[in-house]
Amino acid sequence: AGKVSALYVYPVKSLKSTPMTSAPFDNLGLQNDRRLMIVQPSPPPLSGKFPPNAPTHRFFTGRQSPSLLTVSATLSDNNNTLTLTCGPDKSALVDISRSAILAQKMRYRTRLWDNVIDVVDMGEDAAKF
Repeated sequence: AGKVSALYVYPVKSLKSTPMTSAPFDNLGLQNDRRLMIVQPSPPPLSGKFPPNAPTHRFFTGRQSPSLLTVSATLSDNNNTLTLTCGPDKSALVDISRSAILAQKMRYRTRLWDNVIDVVDMGEDAAKF
């Protein structure tokens, strides 16, 4: 039988991991693991318009920008606030509560491996960071 020696979640894909002593599962897997990601616009097609339901954005990873791996993403105890930290002087709080997500008007479609999924823009504080 195997033994788990360490457990980590990545609240934001490609940012630093968060060590856990335990982690519950839900229908999507480990709770709070890679539920958030950084996306960037996809180059527009030659026609100038994306076809219906086509991805308009793509996710951005630490392989493309290794500096992402220096950013910590920590969830509040109630999982409603994400704290982004890079070094001692740069941080941002992002409201990721259900009501904040529902209130965001900017939504995009992005490709995540073989799937096209809907994503929500979490606002200027997250984007500026």
